[in-house]
Amino acid sequence: MEQLVAREDHSLEVIGSSPISATQDNIEIINFNLEKKNIMDRESLRPLVEAQYGESRITVLSEETINAELDAELEGITDDSHFDEACCKRIAQRLLRMNGNVAKEAGTQINDWKKKHPAPQQNQQQNQQQQQQNTDDDDPKLKAMRDEIDELKKSLKQKDQKEADDKIIAEVRSKFNAKFKESKIEVKNYFADQVFGRMKLPTLNEGETHDVAQLAEQAEKNYFEELKKAGIKYEKPHKQQPGGDTTDKAALAKREAYKAKLRARGKLPKVEEEKK
Repeated sequence: MEQLVAREDHSLEVIGSSPISATQDNIEIINFNLEKKNIMDRESLRPLVEAQYGESRITVLSEETINAELDAELEGITDDSHFDEACCKRIAQRLLRMNGNVAKEAGTQINDWKKKHPAPQQNQQQNQQQQQQNTDDDDPKLKAMRDEIDELKKSLKQKDQKEADDKIIAEVRSKFNAKFKESKIEVKNYFADQVFGRMKLPTLNEGETHDVAQLAEQAEKNYFEELKKAGIKYEKPHKQQPGGDTTDKAALAKREAYKAKLRARGKLPKVEEEKK
């Protein structure tokens, strides 16, 4: 009895004592069976294997080595069903073991070289810090934690600075209010709130402190400018008469020196500009 057989090259061969014609139905059935095998290639196998790595990663194996291992697995296989989950997991574990062995061997060689070529202490510490930094950068979780800590430090520093600035501004307003109270002049709080709400303290160099009296004088000028813009009549607190005590003269001299520093930095207008 004749038998129609499909070869691997998709050609048809009739086995039997007499020729037989291949009907369209027979050809379609054979093509279906051949296509069903859908033989795997390296590009299709690799993602199936990588899915079995889990939390581990290939770090040192070259592409050539990985491709060679996959090609070796594909050799002689004619059916995709061979590469089930267990098979792909076995391939992944072998690649991970190879990666670990190569990394260990490389680490041993590097350590041996370092022992024979010791670096200066300072450079060694810098290298260790850099290695730790690189390790942290490679680990997304550690990098995220470090970024979060840096952001928290920045936030705390800004909070501390704001609290310190608010404390100085509160002292300036207290001195501002005291001057008006001594002159028995009522402070219009709405406009004072505008002035102190916009107050920005000048930047200081290390070791310097804010001159509260000078800041109070500047706040007073700004306050009267706000009243003037609003068309509100006002009277100014009485200025101290000449001949004040030594303490007041020293404070005045200190304020003038502070003004000079701020003018030199461009934080206050020049004397000629103030007169204008």
